[in-house]
Amino acid sequence: MISRLGGKEGWAMYLILVQHGEALPKEKDPERPLSVRGEDQAVRMARFLARLPFRPDRVYHSGKLRAAQTAEYAARELGISAIEPHEGLGPDDGVDSWAKRLMAHEGNLLIAGHMPFMGKLASALVGRGEARPVIDFSNASPCILERNDEGFVIHAYVRNDYC
Repeated sequence: MISRLGGKEGWAMYLILVQHGEALPKEKDPERPLSVRGEDQAVRMARFLARLPFRPDRVYHSGKLRAAQTAEYAARELGISAIEPHEGLGPDDGVDSWAKRLMAHEGNLLIAGHMPFMGKLASALVGRGEARPVIDFSNASPCILERNDEGFVIHAYVRNDYC
């Protein structure tokens, strides 16, 4: 899907926000890798994304194992080699710096992270402020935002059960 946005012919920006798949409890494994269910969720999410008419150019994640694994499933299915950890995507990090960065970003991007950060970021990007959630994120459920002339709008949100 290519559209004309911001006066740039043939350019659009899609941002896919994904909370990591279900992770093992800290008591079972302090690193909190994906559970078997979380792996299944990540596979379903990745296969759903592969059916979209656009691809992310890059995949970012928080660096925590469960987010990295979720991002890797998506990158592998989408044939993306540009996958990297980034600071400031943790569960309790502030969203202001990422919101500003994403408003200026060109190209499609997938970010795998955590709640409550992902919910606050989505809300901030669509102009609701981070305190008023616009999406009730669930594990490995993609939220697709599209940037228009005013900022971001929700393009789609698909719960993992429907992927």
